Amino acid sequence: MAVRTFCIIAILLLSFFSFTDGHADTNVGGNITQNTTWTLSGSPYIVTSTVQVLQGVKLTIEPGVEIKFEPYTDFNVGGELNAIGTQSQRIIFKQKTLSYYNTILMFTSTCVGAEFDSELTYESGCIIQFCKFQAPINIRSDVPLYINNNELTGITYTSIKLNSSDSSVVKNNKFVGYSRDQSIAIDAKSKSFIQDNVIDYLRNGVIGHSKNFIKSNIIKNCKTAIKTSLENAITYNRITKCGYSLDPGPIIVLSGDNTVFRNNTVVGNLVNPNNYEMYDYWAIQISGNAYGMVIEYNDIFDNYCDYEIKNQSTDDIDAKYNYWGTTDDASINSKIYDYFDNINYGKVNYIPFATEPYEWSKCYVSSDGICGGKEPCYETIEEAINASNTDFSILVADGDYDGSFTLNENKSLTLQGGWDASFKVQNGTTTLKGAPKAEQGSLTMQNLNIIPN
Repeated sequence: MAVRTFCIIAILLLSFFSFTDGHADTNVGGNITQNTTWTLSGSPYIVTSTVQVLQGVKLTIEPGVEIKFEPYTDFNVGGELNAIGTQSQRIIFKQKTLSYYNTILMFTSTCVGAEFDSELTYESGCIIQFCKFQAPINIRSDVPLYINNNELTGITYTSIKLNSSDSSVVKNNKFVGYSRDQSIAIDAKSKSFIQDNVIDYLRNGVIGHSKNFIKSNIIKNCKTAIKTSLENAITYNRITKCGYSLDPGPIIVLSGDNTVFRNNTVVGNLVNPNNYEMYDYWAIQISGNAYGMVIEYNDIFDNYCDYEIKNQSTDDIDAKYNYWGTTDDASINSKIYDYFDNINYGKVNYIPFATEPYEWSKCYVSSDGICGGKEPCYETIEEAINASNTDFSILVADGDYDGSFTLNENKSLTLQGGWDASFKVQNGTTTLKGAPKAEQGSLTMQNLNIIPN
């Protein structure tokens, strides 16, 4: 009898602790009228009615906090939001019960806009960093934002829409769509820096309206990777596996005077995977005004289409120094649709062309800063790491280098040592003085000799 009584007490105690261990919900809603911090100890926060951070008020959210939205509730910021998590303790935004209603995180024109330096390092203002958005939750802003190292998943409509004419930073984020019906990763009005993001399985990757800098993004499995309107600079992006068999069409749409499309990799896309013969299909479409547009130093080939480029503007296009997957002039010409196919359109001037692929997922390090003429070239490994996108290979010439650097971004990089000065032969010795660290992301090291500093 004593044994049975002991067991019953033990079970009751275990039941008590299983129900009481953890944080109690904190219900929030309505206006926040004074500076406030949402703490980890108060998490999770249940948004029972739309939250509004009033003008002149700052809301700080601590790492690890979870915010759950009841149906038909939103989050309006008229003051300042400081949401900075960590790699191990992300701030989570999610719906309490998944619904078709798209929760909006709205930054109004009275917000404290983000400020950052020339190296895109955050200084002040509204920031969203190391957060996780479990859609459908979308971000809208009428002021500059700093959006860095976030995960945005299950996207059904436009994940981030930037309406301000001033510069925002959107970098090092991962976007994953729920469907490719209406979903868009980033829609930027003007002058924003959109770089080092991974964008996967959306209808549209990046829409840039005017003077945006779209750099070093990986865009894959999207219907259309990039659409631009005016004077955008699109550089060092990797675009692959894009296209949509149920709705074939261009994966890149460029329009607007003085647009620059340079150093990109557009390879292995499925523009017309079912080989529809009723219409022609093309990878890159040029339309509207295109005076001064430049398309150069890109890898553009193997995109399963009738034409790699179709010029539907009346302007001639400078498309020199691209690699087209072949060195046969007639074959390249057959992949370009322009004036010579329809005199209503401008010409695509593609000569001279490159004779081998650029492989823009590589960069080079040499202490002489020359790298045998290879580009991009850096004198230190740390510089190359900071400039590289995820999945890059960094080729390092033989010699001694400082190895006491730290990877502080969520990207995977490979360091290959032992290359000769021309980067054609890998039979030398590269020595690192000090051991590299990866506080975030991962470093794979090959042919490197590491010694104490």
